[in-house]
Amino acid sequence: MKDKTIVITGMGAVTPLDMGKGVDVFWQKLCQGDNGLSSIRSIDVNGFECQIGGEIHGLERCLNGLVPDTCSRAVKLFALAVKQAKANAGIIDNIGKVGICCGSVLGCIDLEENYLEKAFFTDKKKDRQLLKGTPIQAIPSFAAEMFDFKGPNFSVNTACSSAGDAVILSANEIRNGRADIMVAGGVEIFSEFLFRGFSAIGALTKDGKVRPFDKNRTGLAVSEGAGVLVLEEKEHALARNAEVYCTLAGGSSTVDAYNLVRPHVEGQGLSKAITKAINSAGVQPQDIDYISAHGTGTYHNDLAETKAIKRAFGKQAKSVKITAIKSMIGHTMGASAVLGAISCVMAIKDNIIPPTINYKTPDAECDLNYVTGGFCAKKVNMGMVLAAGFGGQNSTLIFKEK
Repeated sequence: MKDKTIVITGMGAVTPLDMGKGVDVFWQKLCQGDNGLSSIRSIDVNGFECQIGGEIHGLERCLNGLVPDTCSRAVKLFALAVKQAKANAGIIDNIGKVGICCGSVLGCIDLEENYLEKAFFTDKKKDRQLLKGTPIQAIPSFAAEMFDFKGPNFSVNTACSSAGDAVILSANEIRNGRADIMVAGGVEIFSEFLFRGFSAIGALTKDGKVRPFDKNRTGLAVSEGAGVLVLEEKEHALARNAEVYCTLAGGSSTVDAYNLVRPHVEGQGLSKAITKAINSAGVQPQDIDYISAHGTGTYHNDLAETKAIKRAFGKQAKSVKITAIKSMIGHTMGASAVLGAISCVMAIKDNIIPPTINYKTPDAECDLNYVTGGFCAKKVNMGMVLAAGFGGQNSTLIFKEK
């Protein structure tokens, strides 16, 4: 079978930076180094050391009735991102086999929380209608019904690597002839369960800022968001005169098989994912101009990721430019990899690398080439996005000029 070139022809983003206004606003604010984190409104955080997070306000104005109120917030965020990407890619009816793959960690957790609240604490009634909308698969299924996408439709949960794996799996659907176009991405919503969980393990920021790779980092911030890429076989895209942003050059997934929560202390699993992705792209480490790092702002992740990059890149490790966009948008969990991917696509398009904000004090253990103090204007031929999640899940994607 002829190897198919997979290109990116559309994007959609819903984050605490753009508040549902899309990729252009998201990218502009990333490059400006804006902070999308603020005081948490949706839950009571009195008594917690961390009181900031990444919430999306005014979503209803952007949705404008797109999704029924009874649906999960996860469905709403993802559907809005898909709508943006569909318009951006110029997807019209009868365009071919269009499929969807959505990555998420907790999916429709809001409906589950609502069900449990009603069943055990308020009216003591089990609202089975709520349960019908709780499976993660409800998210891509609703989008498929809404936009009449009748190709492959599936969800994936590989922790914080979910959206990266969704992109890899979607590319394979196209290569194997099961789809002409795949809408691939991820979504996560802000929830009390998520906030309390990370608070319980002491992973949340203690000073109101997220400082990836900084010596004085104190933890991450829980956030919500959604993002999608439109993947398409290049010949199919050119035949319909679609705009091609860039090429998906390579990708790989691995697992540390080391610890249920922490990454491997030497970053072994992530370094393997990086090396395999570079090999699959048929390039060399020195060809990578920009890395959108996982960069959570926690000690264990930042150190392991730094070691992984050094292990995979060797003497080239300190040459590549690195950014951690979670310093601006927080940790969007299942959506984080695709939002990092969008930053890679836009960096290639505009030859601009966004900054890592809040970075003040260098850490001798994390001593790579982090972009700080403002964006970096640089020719970007090739970008890489890294993701690492609970259970040692890792994914790496590589994008290159079209």
